Amino acid sequence: MPSALRPERVVLRFTGRINKGRDQREDFVLARFDDSMISEALPDPTSGRSLTAYRLTPSDADRLASFRASLFRQKATQGGHGELEMTIHPEACLVGAAPSGPVLATTYLRTSETEGYVALVRDFDLRTVDPERDLVATAPACVGETTKG
Repeated sequence: MPSALRPERVVLRFTGRINKGRDQREDFVLARFDDSMISEALPDPTSGRSLTAYRLTPSDADRLASFRASLFRQKATQGGHGELEMTIHPEACLVGAAPSGPVLATTYLRTSETEGYVALVRDFDLRTVDPERDLVATAPACVGETTKG
């Protein structure tokens, strides 16, 4: 994440559908944590960028497992096709003035299946994530920070 932005909250959303039926959605607010594996497994952030790790809490991991199991049961009962979509909804505040130009971020994921970190997206421009608005320009100032620009 660019150092000009401080992550405040990250929501992980899973949306499941069976046979293109109604969306079944669960949201999980991720907990920030320190993981020594990150510094060993991932490249050091370049100048002007920082690395922050989040994870599911143990209770949310159980809740996600229950959600997935429910979808699998429904698919087994109904037959047909099942889908599971994961989206990440980060919220951040500005530390100082908003940077000009592209604001690049990379997202990694580690699961019990992957055993290590895998890149979900590399160097995506936070300004272009939402086609309706520039997320960087509309990010609030961090508490105790003033913005100029």
